[in-house]
Amino acid sequence: MPSFAKLSPPGRRTVAVMVTGLIAIAAACGSDAPDPTQTPVAASTVVPSATPVTQQPTSTLSPATPTATIAAAPPTATPTPPSVPSPTPTVPAVPTNTPGVGTTPASTSTPIPPPVPTPPPPTATATPAVAFTPGVTNTVELGASKDNTLYQSVTGSNSNGFGMGLFVGLTNRQEIRRALVQFDIAGAVPAGATIESVELTMSVTKTATQSQPVAVHRATADWGEGSSDAGANEGSGAPAEAGDATWTHAISPGQVWQKPGGDFLSTTSGQMNVIGNGAYTWQSTSQLVADVQGWVNDPGSNFGWILIGDEVETKSAKRLGSRENPNDANRPRLVIRFAPPG
Repeated sequence: MPSFAKLSPPGRRTVAVMVTGLIAIAAACGSDAPDPTQTPVAASTVVPSATPVTQQPTSTLSPATPTATIAAAPPTATPTPPSVPSPTPTVPAVPTNTPGVGTTPASTSTPIPPPVPTPPPPTATATPAVAFTPGVTNTVELGASKDNTLYQSVTGSNSNGFGMGLFVGLTNRQEIRRALVQFDIAGAVPAGATIESVELTMSVTKTATQSQPVAVHRATADWGEGSSDAGANEGSGAPAEAGDATWTHAISPGQVWQKPGGDFLSTTSGQMNVIGNGAYTWQSTSQLVADVQGWVNDPGSNFGWILIGDEVETKSAKRLGSRENPNDANRPRLVIRFAPPG
């Protein structure tokens, strides 16, 4: 008889089932009187099956119940092959469009412009050096940087900062007119330059009488050009605006002249007789050169010139073109010749 101890666990359980079945058959055959509680079992149903996995207990006999339960165990004993995880394809992550979750797909998002670099704060720049040719005499021609007319008045209420004309002389009402003009010397002539000659040109655009002298004097105080603009022939001026020079004010409304009519040197820098309409040039003099040389050496002292006509003869007043004159040929001009520094 073979030893059960050498059988593998599934083999031992199969033999046990077979023995149990034989015992049940023997018990049924040995009883002459049928048990009213026993349900006949077909012999084929108790024949040991080579495949215990499909064995189902069919007998309701008391002795078979515990063994039938044991026979049902083989299904759990059938070795289950180890599960092999199926490869999961790698799918690129797709951004979700759930509100408040994840990020918005690039195709539907509003493009964000790249940050614009903040420019550095502006820094003060030095005034560019004046261009000149070394080793030779240089010539520059300048237009006026500001001009105005002083209208004689006790109150100093009138001016003509933005008018097209300047006035000198004495009107038919015995009222004095004086013209102020200034040029930006430091912006055209380099520091350290030596002034060789100076020529001032003014144009007469209206006169009532013939030849009268017009003298040029260096102004000694700052003065203003506001937005006043006289109408008609401009001989009476217009109400002074803030910043205007008047007969009593160097700069309205707060700064007054030391003496009504303007602050200037009594020394004449240049003089010539003016007759009718046309351009007139005050030729270079030692004093004109000295004036401009002083402004090159000390730009803060440049207050320009004041032009004074005949203030004795009635109706000697003459109108000159201002820097706002519509005709460029009638505007004040200054020609300077200088030797560069060094």
